[in-house]
Parts: sequence; structure tokens; C-alpha cells
Amino acid sequence: MKTLIVYSSKTGNTKKVAEAIAEKLKPNCDIYPIGNQPYSNKYDLIIVGYWVDKARPDKESAAYLSSLKGEKVAIFATLGSDPHSAHASESLNNGRQLIDPSNQILGTFICQGKVELALIKSLVGKYPIDHPHGQINNRWMALYNAASIHPNAEDLKKAQQLFFNIEKTIDEN
Repeated sequence: MKTLIVYSSKTGNTKKVAEAIAEKLKPNCDIYPIGNQPYSNKYDLIIVGYWVDKARPDKESAAYLSSLKGEKVAIFATLGSDPHSAHASESLNNGRQLIDPSNQILGTFICQGKVELALIKSLVGKYPIDHPHGQINNRWMALYNAASIHPNAEDLKKAQQLFFNIEKTIDEN
């Protein structure tokens, strides 16, 4: 069993999750940032990690996901919002939709990640005051505070276990 992890990380959250998964799956796991990855045809499983940008995978990850053909694929994502929210579900679904039907999708994972307060502040002014991103308010500060401790040890353990189980299922078949 040989696994490839390819990830894109803007703030380090996705990289942290990718490295934790790789640690659990070693020694038969290679990990690369998007853009430096080898050809995928020598791997039994490809795990792609991305950061969420407006409920979608970042552009590099979207292009990579779309390029995969005939592979066993699993995806994970990090976002600043609640990982149990409709926004998180939409973000994973948008990633899944980019994957060609010739691939077999074996699993997905999403967790919250730290958000820079500067990012939140940069959104203010880009949106009308009545838009959810239009002002820094109690909702924004609660989101910022909740995200500030993620991904945490529990998030990393859940990701490790999920992808370990996916590998195990492939080995058994």
C-alpha cells in the first residue's frame, strides 16, 4: 500500500493536518505541497487537502482535484467556520464535485482552523453592513475565538484515524 498526500495551505492549518495524517500512515506515505507532487500513478490512494476559499477548494487544489483520473481519492479541508455547519458541508461537497467520476472517493474530513483577525477585518468594508461579513460583531468574534485553537490534537487524531481506516479497507480488498 502506497499513499500520496497532496495539500495546499495558506495559514498552516491544512499543512498541520496533512503532516499528522502522514505521520500515522508512514512509512508507506509520501507528502507534498501542491505544485511539487509526483505523478499519481504509482500510488494506491491519493489524499488531497485544501483550505476553503468562499466554500470551495483554493484554486490550486481545485485544479489538482479536477486533474485526477481513475484513482482512489480521499479529501480533507480546513476552514475558519464551524466544521458541522452547512458552510462546511457545502465546502466539502464542492471539493467532491471537482473529482472526475472515473475516480473512487473513499472518504472526506473537515476541521476548523485558525483564522487571522486581520483576515476578518479585511472583509469588513467589502460587504454591506447587513451582510454576515459586513461588520465585526459578536458572531465574528465567537468564530475567531473558537477557530483560534484549531486544528487541535482531537482534530488531528480524528483525521489520522479516518485515513488509517481508509488505507486499511483498501489493503483488505
